[in-house]
Amino acid sequence: MGLGMAPIGPGRCTLRWIHQLRLLSLVLITLAVSCSSTPSHPPGARLDDELITAEVRERIHSEPSLRSAAISVHTSQGIVTLQGLVEDAIDRGLAESLASRVEGVVGVRNLLDVRRQGRYPFFRRW
Repeated sequence: MGLGMAPIGPGRCTLRWIHQLRLLSLVLITLAVSCSSTPSHPPGARLDDELITAEVRERIHSEPSLRSAAISVHTSQGIVTLQGLVEDAIDRGLAESLASRVEGVVGVRNLLDVRRQGRYPFFRRW
């Protein structure tokens, strides 16, 4: 037995085989878990999105300065999209703020257009 190799006894061979088997098992389990089919939308996601949309609409329509605004609300995977027309930038920010404070909202895409710039620039901020 040249090159500094010690003879392998029956006990060492068995331990090496067990370690290799454990490693192979770990790799196979990790591969099986990572490749398992998961739906792009969890079963409750659609219901959650509908609840989020309803709550955002309620909050927007209960705000006096936004009642007359034409704002549509859509939610997908917790991301709320606001589209439509508001009077000014303050109303645009207010709508986004109201939407972002709803439980379950991950993010807000604010696509609202502003009708006029500068309505009550100093009085409505506070």
